Amino acid sequence: MISCTRITEPRSYLAPLVGATGTSNRFFSPGIADQCIPSDSSILPEDMANQSVRLKEEQLRREEEKLREVEFKVQREIQVKRQELLAKEDSLKVLEARLGQ
Repeated sequence: MISCTRITEPRSYLAPLVGATGTSNRFFSPGIADQCIPSDSSILPEDMANQSVRLKEEQLRREEEKLREVEFKVQREIQVKRQELLAKEDSLKVLEARLGQ
């Protein structure tokens, strides 16, 4: 298992970029501080890209699961409303039959 360090400041490979801008957080997207990177400072850009892809895939899986839950809930609500509508239609047919007699 890879030990992780939270990103709170630029890594050494960003030092030239940070020096040019004078700000330490300019190159980090929002939420990157919550991501975990290996604590080895010799991480390769390809490894960072792969980890970024894995993190994004994980986030998408969580969002997909939430959407499935919402879809299931809506389907249940539709089924309940359908049953209520059928019951009201039956009740209406009974009333119409009484009025017709």
